[in-house]
Amino acid sequence: METLAKKLITILNSEASNRELDSKIDSESKRIPFIHSFPKYCCEHASYLLAKIFSEHYGGDILVVKGTCCGEEHFWVEVDGSIFDITIGQFHKQPEHVMGKAIEDIPSLVAEHKIDINTAFDSWDQEHKNSWLDFIQRRLVG
Repeated sequence: METLAKKLITILNSEASNRELDSKIDSESKRIPFIHSFPKYCCEHASYLLAKIFSEHYGGDILVVKGTCCGEEHFWVEVDGSIFDITIGQFHKQPEHVMGKAIEDIPSLVAEHKIDINTAFDSWDQEHKNSWLDFIQRRLVG
């Protein structure tokens, strides 16, 4: 799982610095929201993408967790009780990312609500959500 998460980090870092809009999916230039600032301000979107990728490649009990980090709203992924957080590095004095740790090992994370990946982010732009995921999937295998 860590390898897949690191590949996603590489893709999102590339998109953050990409001025050519590789993730543009239609004539309206719809990009994955907030990815231009990865890892800052995009924990919700990055967590959704990571959780969906994990669910398609591994299965298991995969949840998106809404909570706080350092007192600020934050999202991360939990797989069978282990934490995967690819955007925690946006917070002062936090590791760049967390892969497969117990929540007790990351005292700055406070879980408030766990969301099943199949019902997560229903408020998102539904028209483009699958296109964003397809874009990431193509990059993972390319």
